[in-house]
Formats: sequence, C-alpha cells, structure tokens
Amino acid sequence: MKTRGYVMIFCSKQLKYFMESAKKESFTLAADTLCITPSPLSRLVYQLEQRVGCQLFERLPGKTKLTEEGKALYQELLPCYERIQKVEDNWNCRRNYKLSNRDKLVIGTSGEYVNKISTVVKRAVQRYHYRDICIINNFLIDDLIRQDAVFSSLIKGDITVYVTTECYPDNDDIIRIDGAYQKLSLAVSNDILEAESHADEVIYSFPLVQHNSAFLKQCDNFMPLNYLPEYQNLALLTVPDFTNRLDLVKAGVAISLMTPNEMRYSTHIDKSIAFLNFESRPAPSVRYCAYALRNKYKEPLNSLISDLIF
Repeated sequence: MKTRGYVMIFCSKQLKYFMESAKKESFTLAADTLCITPSPLSRLVYQLEQRVGCQLFERLPGKTKLTEEGKALYQELLPCYERIQKVEDNWNCRRNYKLSNRDKLVIGTSGEYVNKISTVVKRAVQRYHYRDICIINNFLIDDLIRQDAVFSSLIKGDITVYVTTECYPDNDDIIRIDGAYQKLSLAVSNDILEAESHADEVIYSFPLVQHNSAFLKQCDNFMPLNYLPEYQNLALLTVPDFTNRLDLVKAGVAISLMTPNEMRYSTHIDKSIAFLNFESRPAPSVRYCAYALRNKYKEPLNSLISDLIF
C-alpha cells in the first residue's frame, strides 16, 4: 500500500525511509511504497548508516537483508514510529478537512426549514462565494437533547450554521441571532374546508401535524397551546419531513401551521390547500433563530444568516 501524498511534519525523512525499508527488507518495495525510486532511497539509508556508525542492511545480490544492528534498531524505533505516524495522520486529516471546508457552507436544520432555501443557496454562490453548500437535516431527535447535539456539531465544525424556531441560550462559544417574527396561518385541504371557516374553529377539529413539539412551544400568542377547555382535544402529529406533512394536509388527514414562506412554497406545489387566518388577536407567530460560532460570525456568514432568518 502506498503512503498518502502529504508533506511530513513530525516524522523525519530518514526515519520514515529506514522504517519502510526495514519493514520490507527491500529498497525496491520500500521505494514503491514511498513513491520514489530505489536509488535515492538506498543513498539516504547509506547516509544514515554513516551517521549511526554501523551497517544496518546487508546488500546481497537480488535482495536486501537487515543486519542484527538493523533489526535491533527497527524494533526499538517501531513503537515510537507508530505513535508519530498516528499523530501525522490525525494532523493531516484535520488540516485537509479544514481546507476542504474553507469554502463550504453547511446549514443544519431539524426538519422544519424550507424558508428561502433556494434563494439563499443562489445568493450564497453568487454573492458570498461559497463553492459547496450542503443542507443537513439529521437533528430529528428528542427535543431535550437536540440542543447538545446542535452545539456539539457547531463546535466540531460539522455544520456552519443551524436554523430553527427553537430559542436556546447562547454561550461563550456560540451566538444566537434572532430573526423577525412571522405570522402563522393554518393550512387546510379544500376537501374538508367548510364555508366561512376560520382557523380558530378548525384548529381543534383535526389532528395538527408539525415538525416537532418544540415548534409549538415557540408559537407566541397561540391560545390553543395554553390548553383552554375547548382545546383539550388538540391532537399533535410529529412529522419532520415537510413534503410528508404537506401530503397529510392535502389528503385531509391533518392540518398544519405554516409561516408565510412555507405558504408560498406549498401554493407553488399544490393548489388544493387553503390557508386560514386566526381571528384571535394578536395572531400566533414564530421567529427563526440562527446559531453559529462567535469567532465565525463575520462577513460573509453574518450577511448570509440575515438572508436565512429575516
């Protein structure tokens, strides 16, 4: 197996060349592993022998053999060499990961975010020069542990920014940027909609399908969530995938709260859904929040985050 093509930082060339030659007991095979020709490898090992003052390899016709001194040196160096190699590999993996992600934007969500995604991606390429953009939607875990998973992913660099309606307290490492409040409407299939219906009546008549229970907790001024007597039968279905939620609404199986951007997206896909306003005042609303590392919250990321949540 050939070695990785990166520059050695912690391991000296002479150590690496000796260890590979000793392992193979062949300058030809070692040179192939090291991606060099046998001649310079043999010369470098000879220079090492001159420095240590003893012969390490016995050069026989058609083959190379370790001397007793060579075997002893190889065995003594092997544990140290393997530890250095591990450090070398880990360091280069970290460096290559950082280089590969330098122009990469990774947006994390929890299944609730279709807000302006296509527009943001287009702007990210044209205006902010992100070359690679990825949407990670794998935070569909219990509400109680989602914050730890999100913050850990931000700190490790697995995601660049996380967008949600959930308001977590920020800390020394992570900043929370609050977006603008968005009024919610109720998505209902035309097949089950009665004349002159409004959201306050329909909300407790059918199961409510949402991204997760945390979304409902963030709905300001939403009286049904205060469990007044007439709303005690409110049923909640948790369906993270937006398309699946939309299918349930279209089929008349459930209803769903939607932001203005989700409404526009839904209308574009299907015309059989009506959007009802709430007559109670003030109307229920939510706001999106973005989370990012404090030391990364600068141009162009801060401008892009504004596009995401406002």
